[in-house]
Amino acid sequence: MQNQRRDFEYFLDRMLKATTQGTRIHGLKLIDIDLFRLVNQSQGFTAGNAFLNYLHGVLQGALLEGDRLFYLGEDSFVIVCPYRGLKELFAESHDMLDAVNGRHAEWDGGLQEVSCSIGVAQTEETDRGSEDVLLRAERGLYQAKSAGRGCVYSELSCEGEPTQDDRVEHWARRLQNAFLHDGFEIVFEPLPFEGGDFSLTQVALHYEGQAEDTAELRSELGAMDLLLAMDRWVLTKLSEMNDLSARTVMRLSPASVCAEQFTRFLSRLLAAKPELCTRLWFAVSEHDFPVASDKLQRFLVEAGAMGFHCMLIDFGSGTDSLSRLRQLPVAAVSPYPWAQCYEDADCPSILSALKLVADASGKDFVGAAFRI
Repeated sequence: MQNQRRDFEYFLDRMLKATTQGTRIHGLKLIDIDLFRLVNQSQGFTAGNAFLNYLHGVLQGALLEGDRLFYLGEDSFVIVCPYRGLKELFAESHDMLDAVNGRHAEWDGGLQEVSCSIGVAQTEETDRGSEDVLLRAERGLYQAKSAGRGCVYSELSCEGEPTQDDRVEHWARRLQNAFLHDGFEIVFEPLPFEGGDFSLTQVALHYEGQAEDTAELRSELGAMDLLLAMDRWVLTKLSEMNDLSARTVMRLSPASVCAEQFTRFLSRLLAAKPELCTRLWFAVSEHDFPVASDKLQRFLVEAGAMGFHCMLIDFGSGTDSLSRLRQLPVAAVSPYPWAQCYEDADCPSILSALKLVADASGKDFVGAAFRI
């Protein structure tokens, strides 16, 4: 088969120009034939080429309208999926694997069972070219191969090499299944707030009848593509709700507040639902500031410029906390979760001191600590 890598790069780069202008998100499925070298070694290169042609036909028949299939050489294909993100890519890829894996390719004197692995990724507005999104798909493919082949994954690590930690794989599978089966449920709970009307919006991940702790989920997954997609999904769902309370708090992950494209997403969402800026408040954790203080500060400024209100949670009583509170463009503050770092006897005086600082800084004070 003829290598189409240049055609693929040209096609995807043209689509990325639209993405970087803030219009659309596109998907990528990187498909690798499992154990393809065994075909060449046992049957010869002619048989290997016949096997590639057979699989090309099978994949071509599985394309959705508007998709483009390219052969990248050796044992790899890529499908460009316009206007579709990670959630759709996972569902489609599982259907594709069900249809393809287990088939037998036949030719004169040869019979080979088909097995493929898939890495998926979606374009982002910060992508500089096709190599950026392809690299994320390659990391997902590496994880699929490491997990035993014949499956689909996205990138699991924002640092570089995909992590092999079983605990992270566990959470990734749960998050993937939640996207596949609409496993998220948005639960409203009252947030005690003297003189106010806050409503705390918790996002619970339901999988196999169990609700997972959202704060723990964020801690396990970190700033990965799927976590950013989760925040987008939640915001979209909240924007569709007619019973959204006057002030609803949503905890944002560091993946979102540190991503430049997330503020563009907010801008587009606000254009469609302008009333969101008066009803939806964003919560960011003080624990995130030592890691990415500049990006978090930038997000708070940009969100404020759009008209959104933000609040700082996990607020402590140290010198850094008090100094940060005076400088940050947040409208409200809440202490460390359940005041875990305070002795019971000291809690009233500490909370009173924090409230005085909040009042002096012109911030609302939510005295009942919470964790989302």
